[in-house]
Amino acid sequence: MARDFNGSSDKLLGTGASVISAVPATMSAWARPDVTNAEKEIAGCSRSSDANPLFRIAMSSTGKPFCQFRNDAAQASRADGTTTLSTTVWQHVLGTIDSSGTAKIFYNGTNEATGATPAGVTVTLNQTEIGVLQRNSAAQFWDGVIAEVGYWSVVLSAGEIIALSKGVSPLRVNAQNLVGYYPVYGVASPETNLAAATPTLTVTGTTLANHAPTMPAFGFDYGWRGAFTAAGGAPSGWAHLLGESRNRLVYT
Repeated sequence: MARDFNGSSDKLLGTGASVISAVPATMSAWARPDVTNAEKEIAGCSRSSDANPLFRIAMSSTGKPFCQFRNDAAQASRADGTTTLSTTVWQHVLGTIDSSGTAKIFYNGTNEATGATPAGVTVTLNQTEIGVLQRNSAAQFWDGVIAEVGYWSVVLSAGEIIALSKGVSPLRVNAQNLVGYYPVYGVASPETNLAAATPTLTVTGTTLANHAPTMPAFGFDYGWRGAFTAAGGAPSGWAHLLGESRNRLVYT
């Protein structure tokens, strides 16, 4: 299962700690919006005391994905994608920030844009969020479904990004640098970080929805992540029959 956000108050929020503390970094999620005419956040990290530093992947007011990095001095890099997000199918959105602070946005595994390079990369973050832009107040609530949110402390390779867009679990991709993994199955409250235990995310609202079309992390699904669909049905086709190796997959 996944979580469906109502666009006005639903959110997952961890205060006091950010899974990302510096660049470089990567953030990844599966999402499907219900509307495409307003800026909405998919996932990010921010600071509770002001509106400056952040790292996030989101949807613009024209329905296109973007990745944004802003340092402590409000110097920013933003990469705006070119594809309008679909309201009928799941899609994969991924953003990277390199060691110079330059943002890139990927849609279904393809790099669609690269942002400018900011003057500095010093960033102080203390919140982890899904479905909301929190900072010192809440805004840009996601309207739609989100699942399989991952955060890495490196810029993933092209092969790793493609693997994620094909449905490979974040647990199987560059696991040694995976600092945050929130499957958002909709069966745990608070949402647990399966990569590093903390921070956990407090759940406000949300309803259950069918999960994104991703592969089980451990090769087959006997219900460890909850029902694949909100109605409790079994996953179909390859999703539960896939015979992955139990060793971590490496993509180069």
